[in-house]
Amino acid sequence: MNSFFDFPLVYLPEIFFAIGIILLLVEIIFLGFSTFVLFFLGIGCVATSLLLFLGTIPLAVDKALLATSLISIGSAIVLWRFLKQLTSENNETQVDEGFVNHEFTLSETISRASPGSYRYSSVTWQVVPYRDVALEAGLKVEVVSVEVGRFFVQEKA
Repeated sequence: MNSFFDFPLVYLPEIFFAIGIILLLVEIIFLGFSTFVLFFLGIGCVATSLLLFLGTIPLAVDKALLATSLISIGSAIVLWRFLKQLTSENNETQVDEGFVNHEFTLSETISRASPGSYRYSSVTWQVVPYRDVALEAGLKVEVVSVEVGRFFVQEKA
């Protein structure tokens, strides 16, 4: 190992480990698990680094690149469903705390086509009838469901 070109081979495990950690950090911190591509390549680089360090793979760039690609593809196949499920958005959550069953008097007539507004808890909420009926001004109503920025109300029984 007297040549300048042999120098990277001596530190090949460390180089692959550093590249893998950088790829993982970029994917997690900057991209927020949005693509997964860098995540799987990072896993492949770190695992290849470990295999190079243990001597399982010979210190050769072509063998290391082949191992990285195979490990990346394998980890993608194994982890894809789990990570996709982990990052999927669940919009089915309802905001019920503190708003449902709140009662107030309508200041204006509302319908699905022309919702009203109501100021509660320092926020101006859009007020929409829960069912497809018009509710007259001055009617006492209660909140039965909440979406972001919207109160769904019905006449207080």
